[in-house]
Amino acid sequence: MSNYALKRFANVDVLRSVSPKHLVPFLQSHADYLTLRQIEIPESEEMFDDFDYSSLVEVLLTPTGDTPPNMIDSLYYVNEMATEAGMDAILRELAQNGRFIDEVDSTPVDIAVQAWMIDSRLVERAYARQFVHKPKTFLHFYADASSGRFSEPADETLRMMESDLDDWFEKHKRGRNSRVFMFPRGEDFCFLIRHGEPFTRVPRIHEGESSSLFFQPE
Repeated sequence: MSNYALKRFANVDVLRSVSPKHLVPFLQSHADYLTLRQIEIPESEEMFDDFDYSSLVEVLLTPTGDTPPNMIDSLYYVNEMATEAGMDAILRELAQNGRFIDEVDSTPVDIAVQAWMIDSRLVERAYARQFVHKPKTFLHFYADASSGRFSEPADETLRMMESDLDDWFEKHKRGRNSRVFMFPRGEDFCFLIRHGEPFTRVPRIHEGESSSLFFQPE
């Protein structure tokens, strides 16, 4: 994952542009943490007229050590895909999986929020697809001709691959939670693997005091 910089989603005007009927369930999925940060989530669309978007933006831009990782992920991916190109990529991914968003007046950020609530892995896949064209590391293998034509693996097989990779990454001090994405390209199959790097510790300033941040890069 690149730097956590919410240029689009953590913007008052952009947040106001999100339909409340989509923003309510998205925020409610992180209600426990937002409540701790004194953000009261409206219970209905009508209550958004008086909602304090500025305070929400401040919270989104200042994650703490208690910020849930799944919230960081959701904010990052929604932010990255809340563009015209991101919307098109999400809609293609949805269609390929037989799923559709029928609203004709949805903005790109509306689509990103809705898609994340429908299937977060699908949004991750749409985001990952762009890196097939600019991979950090690329290894090329030919299939064994004696074993017949290579067939596209099912989702269950990809999940089993992730489990096996997790065992290897964990043994080599790179943690678990790897992700495998597969993209057919003509007669080729491109696999993109997202995984952790060794843990690192960097100095930081936290609440005016010098401290350190211990984390695992992706």
